[in-house]
Amino acid sequence: MSGPGDADALALAEEAARREAREAARQEAREADAAARARVEPSTGPGAPAAGPTVAGRIEGAQADLRQGVIGGIAADRVTIAQGIVGGVMASDVRIDRGVVGGVLAERVSVVQGGAARIVGSDISIEQGGGGLIAGWNVRLGRDSFAAAVVAPRVEGEVRALLDWRGVLAASVAIVGIAWLLRRR
Repeated sequence: MSGPGDADALALAEEAARREAREAARQEAREADAAARARVEPSTGPGAPAAGPTVAGRIEGAQADLRQGVIGGIAADRVTIAQGIVGGVMASDVRIDRGVVGGVLAERVSVVQGGAARIVGSDISIEQGGGGLIAGWNVRLGRDSFAAAVVAPRVEGEVRALLDWRGVLAASVAIVGIAWLLRRR
């Protein structure tokens, strides 16, 4: 026979089982998240790439190596991208090898057979690659390189740019002037 005490005990047991199941699910989610982070965390030593193709939101750390992956953003001291796609990079030293980056803000940037939509840095070197807008102090464009616009006091190499700094300045003045005239109407 079962009585009112058995129903309370059964309800308590069911509640305990639910709590245990929720905690197990949370633990499983934490472990899956940790496993995913282990694949995309910045490498701890030189040449230690992330394991396999990587898809992640963001990487931060002292050094980040991306091999065959897609990352939303990277903020690190030294960044190496090989056959990867990155939304944005902020670092002191960036090397892009057969990769594509939306925007780079770095002190030194080296692109080999890759490209970046926008690059801002002091020392920029591009070999067999391309860039949209490049702004820097010292820009070197090597063989088979292309840039849509270059703004730099020192540009070396085989420069093929749609606009140099003078053209960018003239285009900017023209755009501002047209906008001002349209606004006056």
